Amino acid sequence: MKEKPYFLLILAAAILMAFVYGWLNIATAPNSGARIFNSPDEMANFYFTKNFAENNKFFVANPLPVNLGPRAVLAENGELKSGSFLGIILIYGIFAKIFGSGIIIYLTPLISIFGVLFFYKFIREFFSQKIAFISALLLLTHPAYWYYNSRSMFHNVLFINFLIIAFYWLVVYFKKPAYSRAALAGLFFGLAIFARTAEALWLVPVLVAVLTTNQKKIKLPHLAVVLLF
Repeated sequence: MKEKPYFLLILAAAILMAFVYGWLNIATAPNSGARIFNSPDEMANFYFTKNFAENNKFFVANPLPVNLGPRAVLAENGELKSGSFLGIILIYGIFAKIFGSGIIIYLTPLISIFGVLFFYKFIREFFSQKIAFISALLLLTHPAYWYYNSRSMFHNVLFINFLIIAFYWLVVYFKKPAYSRAALAGLFFGLAIFARTAEALWLVPVLVAVLTTNQKKIKLPHLAVVLLF
């Protein structure tokens, strides 16, 4: 019960900031339903996410007679495909299949609500409620976090949110090992790498180092579950 006021305050602040993050998309929503982004990377991610949600395809026919495509788009064999990581396209596309394509541009701020809540819980594992509370507020207003939440079709914040959640479940697993915690840690580490696969170059060595230094707390079947997920 002592935790509840801090947690509820962070939840309220996260919901408020999610609205602030999404305001750029809300204020510029076209009546036609068509979306245009200043960034070609965002434009490509949105286009292929919407195409997957509505047509179950990761590619479209290339209208040009040659293999040419804009930035962030791969042109080959008469098709145009995303030149970026497929994680955001598949994950957001699944949500769009359930809730409609209109939700796509708001998913990053919405997922960030959970990212900040888990960040609070992660910090709380090591420090006091007050420090965790202030840390979560600082994350909510961090310029990079704010910027990439507002530019919602980049995958930077999606990666960070999944990574925060994964490390939280890993920490609580070390305190009290359980199959469910191992599975959740493995799942969110997998989603983080799926969102930005290039980050595996440093994330995998870091994860190996963390697991190695805590090997006495790890049960072999649980490790198998982590790797499986």
